[in-house]
Amino acid sequence: MNHIKRTFVLLALLVPLCLLAQNYGSYKLYASFDFEQGTADKQANTSLTLNNGASITTDAVRGKVLSFDKSTRGYAVMPAPIVGDTLSLSFWFKRSAGDSDGSWKQIFEFHNPSDGSNIYLMPVYGFDNTKSGLVCDTRSFLQGIWVGMTGPLILANGSWHHIVVVISKTDWRYYLDGTLVSQKNIFGSLSVQHPTKLYFGMNPNRGDYPMSGSIDDVNIYHYPLSDSQVAQLYKGQTVTDPVSDTPIAFHFDGNLDEEGRRINLSGSGFSLQSDAERNQVVKVDAGGQLNFSGNILPQSSSTINFLYKKEAYTAADNGRYVYQASNTTASDKYYGVKLKVDGTGAYLVLEAVSNGALKETVGKQVLEDGKWYAISIFHSVSGIKGTMRLYQNGVQTAALAQVETFSLALDKWSLGSTTSSATAGGFYDEFVVEKSALSTTDINSYYVSNLVPVSLTVDYGNTFQTIRNFGASDAWNAQLIGLHWPEAKKEKLAELLFSKDFDANGNPKGIGLSCWRFNIGAGSAEQGTDSKIAAEAQRTQCFLNSDLTTYNWNKQQGQQWFLRKAVQDYKVEDLVGFMNSPPVYYTKTGYAFNKGGGWSYILKEDKYNAYAKFTADVIQHFDSQGLHFKYISPLNEPQYEWKEGTDGTTSQEGSPATDQEIANVVKAMSKEFSTRNLSSQIFVAEAGAINSGVKQVPKFWGNSNPSMKIAGLPNVSNIVSSHSYWDDGDAKTMYDVRKNFRQVLDSTDTNLEFFQTEYSLLGGGYAWGHPNATAGSFSEMECAMSLARMLHVDFVVANATGWHWWTAFEQGSHGGESRFALIEALTKSDLTDGFYNDTKLLYTLGQYSRFIRPGMKRIGLSRSDNLNETDALKSQMFSAYINQDTKQVVVVATNSDVIKVAVKIFADNLPAGISRGLQFTPYVTDKDQNMQVQAKVKGGEIFTLPPLSVVTFVSDSDPSTSIEQNKEEIEISAYPNPVVDQLSVASNEPLGKLVVYDILGKKVEQLNGNGETSLRCNLSALPKGVYVLTVETAKGTVSRKIIKK
Repeated sequence: MNHIKRTFVLLALLVPLCLLAQNYGSYKLYASFDFEQGTADKQANTSLTLNNGASITTDAVRGKVLSFDKSTRGYAVMPAPIVGDTLSLSFWFKRSAGDSDGSWKQIFEFHNPSDGSNIYLMPVYGFDNTKSGLVCDTRSFLQGIWVGMTGPLILANGSWHHIVVVISKTDWRYYLDGTLVSQKNIFGSLSVQHPTKLYFGMNPNRGDYPMSGSIDDVNIYHYPLSDSQVAQLYKGQTVTDPVSDTPIAFHFDGNLDEEGRRINLSGSGFSLQSDAERNQVVKVDAGGQLNFSGNILPQSSSTINFLYKKEAYTAADNGRYVYQASNTTASDKYYGVKLKVDGTGAYLVLEAVSNGALKETVGKQVLEDGKWYAISIFHSVSGIKGTMRLYQNGVQTAALAQVETFSLALDKWSLGSTTSSATAGGFYDEFVVEKSALSTTDINSYYVSNLVPVSLTVDYGNTFQTIRNFGASDAWNAQLIGLHWPEAKKEKLAELLFSKDFDANGNPKGIGLSCWRFNIGAGSAEQGTDSKIAAEAQRTQCFLNSDLTTYNWNKQQGQQWFLRKAVQDYKVEDLVGFMNSPPVYYTKTGYAFNKGGGWSYILKEDKYNAYAKFTADVIQHFDSQGLHFKYISPLNEPQYEWKEGTDGTTSQEGSPATDQEIANVVKAMSKEFSTRNLSSQIFVAEAGAINSGVKQVPKFWGNSNPSMKIAGLPNVSNIVSSHSYWDDGDAKTMYDVRKNFRQVLDSTDTNLEFFQTEYSLLGGGYAWGHPNATAGSFSEMECAMSLARMLHVDFVVANATGWHWWTAFEQGSHGGESRFALIEALTKSDLTDGFYNDTKLLYTLGQYSRFIRPGMKRIGLSRSDNLNETDALKSQMFSAYINQDTKQVVVVATNSDVIKVAVKIFADNLPAGISRGLQFTPYVTDKDQNMQVQAKVKGGEIFTLPPLSVVTFVSDSDPSTSIEQNKEEIEISAYPNPVVDQLSVASNEPLGKLVVYDILGKKVEQLNGNGETSLRCNLSALPKGVYVLTVETAKGTVSRKIIKK
């Protein structure tokens, strides 16, 4: 959920009291001006004032209208009609033929004079004179929001255009002439903007951009108009209830419910049954029927899709119907699909009224007994007539021209026949009515997604890398948030990032990060503007005081809030301390960046040991606080120069370094850590791109240059760290770069691991693979698909063992696209509060991080469509992981396509003691869901992946569902249950190993029975919750669910 919305409700209380008592019309119509009676508001809620010659004039097309002229700088103004965070502004606009072509002119503008925030629509967009533009400019945050939305150019030719702008919390939509031309998710909601005035023509308080034009029929709603309602306003029709854009859909999952509860089904001679291939379906008997309660067809083009099977086609079925729609008062007005059965086989027949007469055409493909078919009835309308085509399994099998459907005044629609005696009977599933004539590609997709599932076979016997962690960085906004945001909001942010708990409905509360990256600062913040780092938020404090001896551990308190919360409250497994620069006291120029340029490390030659000591002191201090940095990363992207720009400033801390200098830093730290018996491990070198890291591997971990070799040194890990930027522009490059990287790692040392330590949708590479979208206007889920591709290729091709996102928090989106932050977080200028948006990037990462826990191994997975990894990146991606203790399996499935895709999961090479009766709980992230739990599916059952989605399948963590037992031979008792502290375990067989697992499959307690038949287990230290006890005996393994109170 977008949690910024909750806060906006509170901000709505700030609206003027004069707006709280409204005379609302339908759909919360707040104000209406038709100018036939001057400037009077027909709802009598507000007033409009005309200035600088703006006047009511008579237009030849629209009658009385509001007009303004650029020569007098005319405009109209009214109090901003804001109540809460929802508003629809509808009006007609004509740009006069004599108006000049200048940009930045304002058709309308909402304005807040106290901070300069505004929302305005331009006929000519300021940055592209081929388009019109709607702009949100919010200035109430430390870092403002400026987002533009574009549509077709509005010419100065005297033509009238209908304009609607809908703002519903953070959902912004711009319509021109009844068509949605732009939609974005923007932080700058109405209550955040808090405008006090609404101007038409121009805002005289902001720039000098007068315009000549006219406006008519201004209607302002405190209600989010739908697409259908906007179309009605454009056509001059009465606004009615929104028409759902979703297809009519019956899934027959144990009931006859329609997905949108718009149409009912009832009848006779039917039953809900279980099918071996489709699971729950509906069966209609020969002579039975299921009737729809109302019209299922739009007054335009349509496509009806359904699945159909008949166990056996006989001569009695000839001429009987599979589907029919009729006018019950006219025997010759109907259409439908029936069967033809003769000596050559069974066929579908399309029957319809064509040019006033009933006609039929027989399909080309034979129907086989007992086989499911996807049937699609396509109807493309021109006027009241059109073309009708019949498809069988995605292939056209019959067609008729000049046919009628809705013009026949149909009043009965049935599965089977509208006359029950003419029903063929059979099984039905997935009945869907689309309100358009689908393309052949979409029709084939219906067939493939339902009847050609991709079979995934998990291979328990084929193991790959061990997963260490999933992480995110605190740089740089954790400091700001941790210092200034209200506690309740900070707690919620921490829960979203770190929680491994579930809510009452079984949905994860957070993404369960297993690593948190803490930026150990260099001291640029203490330098202020003298640091030459332009953005204050990207300067960091340093624990070391300027005396180079003492420390102030109260620095970086905002970051420390999240650090402590991660470890102490949420038990995050790994901490990484990373540096972008050494302390400024140790650098050659006294800055935390490479002032003056060049390619040498900014650390003074005589300060390597001092830098190592500083790092060890930081580790040791936090160790004393129970906050252990498992890893230290002392350099970041040393391939870049990190120098100042032409204005003398730079964007962040950073330094280049030669490979020899990197090795020298590592050696100094290794020596210091070893001398002080620290356990923290160093990894390097956070290469700016994988190909940069490739060049370092033989030097640091091989034997190509002995002076640079760091392999085998104390406290130096076998982890090669790199970033995944700059090679994400197409599937082949993504694959080839990582394949080569893995080969270099393995040829150097097979024990080398790869941590991907920084990635976001930087640059333009993320934009490929979205055929129906435009870069710059991607939805959150489209951006999330780009992340999902990178996650998959890094784990499956490069065999990553750790994967970290940059960054956890960012101050808003990037031009309306969510590309850089798991959580977009904006801090108010007065530092009293903040607003956040938990993006789809957060939940897409969570589909991995929440369920693939440290210590799990990636295992083999084959797919029935045999796509290679390059092609998989363009469509569906699958990977599998196992907890080798509990045998819990996690399968991550990404569908980057815009169609649904069906999958089945099977298992192969099962270890001894594991049955094939596995079942999985799916968790789904798509445009409507955030890691939302679904009903369990058994191995081999079909599950349909939504379009643009990531689905994680988690096998039962209770081993009792998958570990074979012989209950007759082994008797185990565990009591008391629930247990408070001491659990007694007794058996009729000698006890071997006893292991207690939490619900995530993590081992939390282990004892050895040593052949005794009873023992006591102390569980007092465990938190309250549900656990699984497994008991090994010579005759097998038994498990029990244990409740800890």
